Amino acid sequence: MKRRSILSNQIVRKRKKEKAFLSVISAFRRVISGVFMGSFILIVAGGISLVLLYFYHYLQTTPYLRLEHVEVTGVDDETSKKLIQICRLDSYSNLLFLDVEEMQQRMEEYPWVRSVKVEKQLPHTLLVHAERHKPMALVVMDGVYYMNQYCEVFKPVDASDDLNFPVVTGVNRDEPGAIIKLRRAVEAINILKTCKEPWSLNELSEINVMHEEISLYFNHLPVAISVVSRELSDKMDGLIRITKHLKDNGRIDRVTGINLNISDGAMVSFKKG
Repeated sequence: MKRRSILSNQIVRKRKKEKAFLSVISAFRRVISGVFMGSFILIVAGGISLVLLYFYHYLQTTPYLRLEHVEVTGVDDETSKKLIQICRLDSYSNLLFLDVEEMQQRMEEYPWVRSVKVEKQLPHTLLVHAERHKPMALVVMDGVYYMNQYCEVFKPVDASDDLNFPVVTGVNRDEPGAIIKLRRAVEAINILKTCKEPWSLNELSEINVMHEEISLYFNHLPVAISVVSRELSDKMDGLIRITKHLKDNGRIDRVTGINLNISDGAMVSFKKG
């Protein structure tokens, strides 16, 4: 009986050792399998990365996507050349890798350009449609600036710039109603575009904008002609008749101001004496 018990214990210990050994072997196999699988994944990932790098390099250097034509529309040749220079475009540029949004932003920083739209036309062409600012007047604020037909003040005026535009005064850049004043000035300019000499836009020297009232100064009559801006179109015929009458009577040179904000006509101021 005692011998059987001893044999049974030995068999149990032997089985435990066998199980422990098998567990070690199994764990070792799992480690080897994991290392092999990890190495395989790394090799595959490395191979894919190399292929992608090669493909990326190929796309960058391939002549099949090289920029060959830049078509700029909407602006003159001088502005067109300037926009191309700003973006540093040349025959070595790769059309696929050009950043359209960045190019648009850089082009729109050019002071004479109002808006730009850039499109790629694969494989070799870049399309640029630009809108150029068209000056309508000079606005005196903290400096002298150009203003376009949309009431946008867009560029400080340099000594070399064209100054042959009417001057808008009475507008403060920081005042809440600045844009309203600029709109009134633009409306007056558009009305005078339709008038004949000597009341045409070419003869207009200055527009001083107040709240609802504006004062016009002309080259041939450098005195304040005051009128509510929305009534200018209706008051032009009366202004022409009054100034003709004053000229016929020889009194036009003594005039110091004309106020058209009178229901039945106008009030004319004269020099004393």
